[in-house]
Order: sequence, then structure tokens, then C-alpha cells
Amino acid sequence: MADPNEPVEPWLLAIDSWIKKVRAKRVAAGARMKAGPKATDGRAAGGPAATVPVWKKLTPRTWGTVAVTVVIVSFIAAPVIGTAIRNGQEQSAAAALEREAEEQRQLNDAAEKKQDEEEERQTEKDEKQALADAPDKIVEIDEAIASSPWAATEDVATLTTAKDELQKAIDRKDGAAVRKVLIGLPAVSSILGSPEQAQDKVFFQAMKAAGRSDVDPAAVYWQEQTVKMRQWCTDTTAQWQNQRPAAAEKLRGFDSSLDAAIAAYCPDLAGSKQAAAAMIGDGKRAVGTSVAAGVWRTLGPASDCYWERSTGGGDIIDNSFISHAPDGVTVEVFAGEGFTIQGCGLWEKIG
Repeated sequence: MADPNEPVEPWLLAIDSWIKKVRAKRVAAGARMKAGPKATDGRAAGGPAATVPVWKKLTPRTWGTVAVTVVIVSFIAAPVIGTAIRNGQEQSAAAALEREAEEQRQLNDAAEKKQDEEEERQTEKDEKQALADAPDKIVEIDEAIASSPWAATEDVATLTTAKDELQKAIDRKDGAAVRKVLIGLPAVSSILGSPEQAQDKVFFQAMKAAGRSDVDPAAVYWQEQTVKMRQWCTDTTAQWQNQRPAAAEKLRGFDSSLDAAIAAYCPDLAGSKQAAAAMIGDGKRAVGTSVAAGVWRTLGPASDCYWERSTGGGDIIDNSFISHAPDGVTVEVFAGEGFTIQGCGLWEKIG
């Protein structure tokens, strides 16, 4: 709402003053008429001569016309004047609001400028500090890599790249570049992780590489799988040392999850896996084609074991049925021969 105390246009005040004067004259005229007659020569009865006022010369009809005119003008002019006054007050209020808005904009601009200047000073300070901290970060990376032989190759590569970028930025004295590298670099320990975390990471990567798109390292099932595969590695490694036939059977018959387990938790068994894959079991084979020529021996004791060497035409060259051989059975075969084995378990080539 407009403030009634706001100044208005002078011409509006003049009109308002004129109306008030007309009304005052009308009231004064009415009062004089009620006061009684005066001398016709312009003097009060018994008084000195005086000029006759103009209003005394007006007839009652004329006075009526003047009164009606004043009333009409009052009714017409009053709303116009009131509207004009209100418009003037509203315009003044709007101008005041605009001035206030402009002052607030100027204050906001000044505050933003001050904030930008403070941020710029803080950025310069942070860049200087980053340049000072960068050499220590390079030392930390080198020490972490050296003390983490279990770390995955890609994780070591990530840290090595970050270290190289830091060194280049230091050489250029580029605080902004150093700060950018440090901000984007997670904690070194979180990248390399613990030996167990690094192994788990290799396991999941190997599973995905094998086509297992359902692998979710965060899922409870896959967390349980890491525990299971780790134990499988421990057991199989021990069996390979003390119960090779059992270990060889396990290594010859596993799926991709055990391949991933070997890569992650027992890489030393990779060679054992290859050796187990080259072993032979029951069946008939052509030496030089489906089985290599040389000396073959059962992995362990043999019981109720039959083996046979034959010519290319099927004639028996040599054979034997072993009821029990605690030290195992050894046979040498030659290219072009047939080699038949039954009930002897796995054989490995030893020469």
C-alpha cells in the first residue's frame, strides 16, 4: 500500500486547495446571510458608509447555481484528485522499492566479488601446499609399491602413472596440476589393499574374464566363494605334496572358478595343473599320437592294474597284471606302439 506521507505533484495540491477555498467561501456566505440585513448603501444600520460586497448583489437563484456547481465540481474532482494522489504515492513507493532492489544487487555483487577473491586466495594457498606435499607423496607411492608384492599389476600401474604426473608437475612448478593429481588420487593403501583384498580382486577379474557376467564382489554369495576358493587352494596345495593322485584328480576336473582360484590364491599350483593335465588314465592310446613316447609311471601304489604294449598291428609286445605294487608301476613305450592301461589310476611321464 502507498505511504500517505509521500509527496504529491504541486498541481494536485493546487486543485485540492482551490476546492477547499470554494467550500470555505460557501460556508462563510451562508453564515453572513444568517447574520441579518444591512444598510442598502453598503453600511450596517447606523454605521458609516461601506462598499456593498459582491455576494450581496447575487440573487438567491444565483447562489443556488453556485452551490450546485461547487457540489458537482467537488464530486467530479475529488475522485480524480484522490486517484492522482494514490497513483503518485504508488509511483513513489515503486521507485523506492527499485532503489532498495538496486542497493541489494550492489550488496550482492560486492559479496560475490569478495567471496571470489577469498576463493582465489585459498586456491593459491592450496596449490602452494600441494607443491610442498608432492615429493612426500612420491616417496609414499614408491614405498607402498615396494612393500606390496601382492598388488595387482593394474593397481601398480595406476600409482606409477600418478607418480610420473606429479614429478612432471613439480618440475614445471605447476601447483594446479599437482593439486589436481592429489585430489583425484585415493589413499595409496586403499588402491593396493591388503594381500587378501588384492587376491580377491584377481579372483573376480579372472571370473569375469572367463565369461561370468553375474559376478558381484559385494554380494554375500561371492564373498563366500572367495573364502571357499581360498580354502580349496590351501587343501589342494597340501594334497599335491602328500597325496598327488587325489590332488591330480582335482586339478584335472575343475571348472573356471577353480582356474580363477589358482590365479588368485595359489599361483604355484598353475604348474601342477599343467602336469596333471598331461597325465593319462585308463584307455587305449597310440604312442606318438595320443600319448608321448617315453617312460611312464603310476602316481602312487597300483592294485589290480593291467597294462599292455602292442604293435601297430595289435600283437602284444609286453603286458602285465599287477595285484599290488606299493611303489607303483613303470613302463617305457615307443612311437608306433599301442599302450593300453586299465585300473592303474593316473600315470605321469617321468622320462
